[in-house]
Amino acid sequence: MQVINDICKNLSFPGQLQRYAAADPVLFVDIETLGLSPKTSPIYLIGCGYFDNNGFNISQFFADSYQDEPYLLQDFLSFSSGFKTLMHFNGDKFDLPFIKGRCRIYGLEHDLDARGSIDIYKEIKPLKNILPLSSLRQKNIELFLGIDREDEYDGGELINVYRRYVKEKSDNDKRLLLLHNREDIAGMPHLLRILDYLALKDMTLSCISHDICSYTDHMGNIKRELIISYMHDLKLPKSFTSIKGNICIKCDMEGRIVFRVPVLDTEMKLFFEDHRNYYYLPDEKMCVHRSIAGSVDKMHRRPAKKEECFVNVRGSFIPYDNDPSVRLYRPGYASREYYISLEDLDINKYGEALLRRMNIH
Repeated sequence: MQVINDICKNLSFPGQLQRYAAADPVLFVDIETLGLSPKTSPIYLIGCGYFDNNGFNISQFFADSYQDEPYLLQDFLSFSSGFKTLMHFNGDKFDLPFIKGRCRIYGLEHDLDARGSIDIYKEIKPLKNILPLSSLRQKNIELFLGIDREDEYDGGELINVYRRYVKEKSDNDKRLLLLHNREDIAGMPHLLRILDYLALKDMTLSCISHDICSYTDHMGNIKRELIISYMHDLKLPKSFTSIKGNICIKCDMEGRIVFRVPVLDTEMKLFFEDHRNYYYLPDEKMCVHRSIAGSVDKMHRRPAKKEECFVNVRGSFIPYDNDPSVRLYRPGYASREYYISLEDLDINKYGEALLRRMNIH
């Protein structure tokens, strides 16, 4: 069993870590295994990282052979006992349960359940609704943030590399194994920068321009869209462009966010809240308020149902969230899509509605 120590002096303490590390240092943890089940798959490498006055310290506990695993676990438990909080990427679901499972196999006691646990994956999971990420894998997030990696392998691909290393003890294989784990550990503090995007849901918007433009779609149809530019008050690590539903969002680092919203020139239904105050007239296929339905023969009227208590309105509409404080339209009663008429639009309030549609929670 080997312990490889290193210091990244050029890796500065990320400001986002302050919310977690008030006084005690946080230990970053990442494991490498020979499979997905702790019942059958050994751990062959545990990487740890922490900040002190010298920089970012990395310690890697590496099993030279399959027989080294219990010693690797013991050394890791002893080393990590000085840290009250462990930080990891998807470790609540994988790394920590895996370590506990392997400890049970060897009858090793641990106090991992008594430690604080911070899962970066859980923290950033709400951002999958807005950022242009194909997945929330660590490498994809690093790619989005512009974090360079020398390592080109994933954990699954390295299983055979480790098995080969155990047989041949190749220095190059060992380098590949350590490099992958080291870059996962060194990358975690960088990942914390993506937490800045969580503030999107609370940012203050101020409209600077808005206009309705026409364009021709790929089918040759003339369409219209509302383009709104707002100033925002955030400092973001990187600009991004994303599509949420059918709304295009472009947010830059210079304090501007632009929404491109499709305008529907069509007929929508305005449903009335209290259907009990309305009658439905089957002959006319319309509903009227009780106050004006008294002159209609009872044979030609009946109490209105919820789904038929509406009036058709032709106009120009844009998507909106389900906000009871504004007048909303729908294509049909069963539709979960809500729209507002351009005639009723409050441009600044609409910015708040667009933020809610991002669904960052």
